[in-house]
Amino acid sequence: MTHRVKEKMETREVIVLTAPWCDSCDEFLEDIQRACDFCEMEFIQVDEGSSKYNSHVNRYHVYTLPALIVTSGASYKKYEGRRGIQDFLILYLDE
Repeated sequence: MTHRVKEKMETREVIVLTAPWCDSCDEFLEDIQRACDFCEMEFIQVDEGSSKYNSHVNRYHVYTLPALIVTSGASYKKYEGRRGIQDFLILYLDE
């Protein structure tokens, strides 16, 4: 008799840091959401001024907006600025 053990898949989250003054943030937001849907990653938008914004900026050492962090368990990958967001979209977007 064999027992099958279910492996727990770690949920990947995409934390997107945005600000009202950041035009690039708005420009990429729809594509980021589409990439998250395509890859079944949870999309979390954190706006400047919200209670979690500063803690994310400090925890992930964010220096440039737009910024997004792809988390998987205890590890993460950070993408910053227009170039970083474009790199993320190349990796994760369905086009």
